[in-house]
Amino acid sequence: MSTTQPQYPVVTSEYAVVIAVHHPLVRARGFQSVSVGEVVIFEDNSLGQVLSFTDEAIDIMVFSTKPVAIESKISRTGHVLSFPVSRLKTGAIFSPLGEVVLGTAASSSSSEEYSSIFKVPPRISQRKRITKQLETGFSLTDILLPIGHGQRELLVGDRKAGKSDFARGVALTQAQSGTTVVYGLVGKKVADIKKTYDFFKKSGVLENIILVASTTQDPVSTITITPVAAMTVAEHLVSQGKDVLLILDDLTTHAEFYRELSLLAKRFPGRDSYPGDIFYRHAQLLERAGMFSHDKNTAGEVSLTCLPVVRTINSDLTDFITSNLISITDGHLLFDTKLFAQGFRPAIDTKLSVTRVGKQTQSPLQRDINQELTSFLTSYRKTKNLTHLGSEISTRSQEVLKKGDLITNFLSDSQQQGIATTVRLIILGLIWQGWYAQTHENALKSSIFQLSKQYQTSTIATQLDEYVTAPSFTAFLSKIKSNQTQLRQLCQI
Repeated sequence: MSTTQPQYPVVTSEYAVVIAVHHPLVRARGFQSVSVGEVVIFEDNSLGQVLSFTDEAIDIMVFSTKPVAIESKISRTGHVLSFPVSRLKTGAIFSPLGEVVLGTAASSSSSEEYSSIFKVPPRISQRKRITKQLETGFSLTDILLPIGHGQRELLVGDRKAGKSDFARGVALTQAQSGTTVVYGLVGKKVADIKKTYDFFKKSGVLENIILVASTTQDPVSTITITPVAAMTVAEHLVSQGKDVLLILDDLTTHAEFYRELSLLAKRFPGRDSYPGDIFYRHAQLLERAGMFSHDKNTAGEVSLTCLPVVRTINSDLTDFITSNLISITDGHLLFDTKLFAQGFRPAIDTKLSVTRVGKQTQSPLQRDINQELTSFLTSYRKTKNLTHLGSEISTRSQEVLKKGDLITNFLSDSQQQGIATTVRLIILGLIWQGWYAQTHENALKSSIFQLSKQYQTSTIATQLDEYVTAPSFTAFLSKIKSNQTQLRQLCQI
């Protein structure tokens, strides 16, 4: 819950003294009573948080780059760690503790508002069914692997497979549509944080973006609270009735730093030396996302969509952190380095990717197209594999290969950002009808551009939207066939 009281008032009646330092962890002794998660203040004004305690000592993680001195005095506050949500302003980068790193904060009021960063996830009674599709801006995901508003979809893959590029692309599409985006950057290089900020600035969408970032130079303790702070920012915006997209890049880094902190605290290590509560930490974090009922929103509901990122080695989905997160989330998109090297964007392996609730957000036509396309791509891959064996190719197989190549080219949309769903579906229908079978692939790109341009006219948009009201793929293709002349003129084929 949010409060308007002073952030961390000092309880002067109780003190403790530092007896050992393992920066950013210190061991102290002296408090008569203290709670796990409580914020404490050192005599040099550094903040700390109680991690655990025994009868003999208290383990405290310090949010300071400079180690505290042994025998330093520590004061209690009686409060948990909070984020100053009243300072939030779009177009700025905030630290996990609420300090402005780049940009400006909101104008201060007489009493600042703070929100606890560690919260219990909303109850089932507060949640609603996910029914609205979230446009990612990429044909592959919007058609084959849809994501719903309020869904938690994991982005998983090796380094340099395009996960962050995809996340930025989705954030751009949503920011352009008016959705507020909270982008959490966990323990990143300063250059990477600036690259992300500059991308949104150049795209002109900073008015809908808030970044919460920690760098590799920050203390381990600060890095470990970054995803939780980003979630708190997103929750505050949701409480105001806004749909929010939250991206957490990435939770592998978070887990590694949390493991380091736990080992310093001498917690019993489990699998791969991770602490036993790492699953609980990630589950509690991601359960705070979803679709919720809300009286401030005209629709009566509001969404917090979360796209956490996790890093793998050799696409190993059985890795401890990866398998944990797959079981927590509502599906995952697997980014493949081989597809990335071949120039396919986004480099998502559709065979091993899952969206558990996304398909229920699609219309009957979209679900029908999804099923037909998935079946066809399976046949296309089998046919393509046979050609590698030097087998003779029948006329039917040649047609399958040609159509498959065109669809693959269409789904690789590195330059199709911002194309409307209606335009995508109509172009896909034209490919299916064989309109581009004898033309160069540039004709396909030209048609996408021309049809998208025409779609910006309200009259044309109304006419084209009528096509996607078809109840099935067969009916959709029939509509396209009966209106060939108009579509050829619009696409300039």
